[in-house]
Amino acid sequence: MRTDAPARRPAQPDPALSMPATGPLTSPFVSGVAVPAPAAAAGGAGQGVGRGVALVVALLAVVLLGGCGGAGDGGATSAAASGEPAEVAGKEALAAAVKALGESGYAYTMKIDQGTVTGVVESSGKRQARLDGVASGVRFSIEGIVLGGEERYFRTSIPATGVSAKKWYRFDRTKVGRTGIIGLFETDDPTSSRDLAGRVGAAKLEHGRITGTYDLTRGGDLGVTDRGAIAALGERAKRAPFAAGLDGQGRLSSIRITVPAYGSTPERTLAVDYQKQGMTVQVAVPKAAEVAQANAAVYNLLNN
Repeated sequence: MRTDAPARRPAQPDPALSMPATGPLTSPFVSGVAVPAPAAAAGGAGQGVGRGVALVVALLAVVLLGGCGGAGDGGATSAAASGEPAEVAGKEALAAAVKALGESGYAYTMKIDQGTVTGVVESSGKRQARLDGVASGVRFSIEGIVLGGEERYFRTSIPATGVSAKKWYRFDRTKVGRTGIIGLFETDDPTSSRDLAGRVGAAKLEHGRITGTYDLTRGGDLGVTDRGAIAALGERAKRAPFAAGLDGQGRLSSIRITVPAYGSTPERTLAVDYQKQGMTVQVAVPKAAEVAQANAAVYNLLNN
């Protein structure tokens, strides 16, 4: 990833937004696909939150989302300074930040117990995403690139006969009928930012930080899909704690959505961090020597 603009001072971490251990999640790329809860949460109702991808290849079951880093504490105008009611200012600031994100290139990071997702979205629409995770004690990576039109590349370290971890495979999109894997990098809104404003209830803006509540019951991206979990959470599922950090220009720097504890399942937080908004971000195009045409084994993996 490159940038042609001068580096900016990084946002300072906010201890109040530190991320506790995450629980089981579901995949927004494959609706309804869930990953079993880790041993620590055994006995509790299954549940899923956030943005991720579920993949079953041999014995691997993978899900992703969450993040690290802190909310920006830049100089966004506070409600008190603007003279607007705090909640009105909060929602307006959030809507403006989401709009700005969609109009520029940016990089993002999402992190959970099972792995880390990093990605780049160019203003031209080119996209790249990589998941590094561990499943059943096995480390693996899934990576994809979309360069526009039908030019797409896939690479993975998942052990599969006929698939090299050292090669990028250019594949024909019409030959892939499932989106469980390629959804990781195909989506043009990898962090579900467009859903934020519609799902946030109360939203107060103070000193470059928006805090309020978030409705988890709508499921899908950044939500809870398990009915047992929603029932256990009760009304709290519609008022989950929410926080968004803004930089000095009012752009999103971080998102935190907390799923409250219930039963034996501990509190966990979905987290997303943004970098390099408004700067020149570029997808790393594979070198010709590293590219091969997708074979039957690759398509079998993608359509698993």
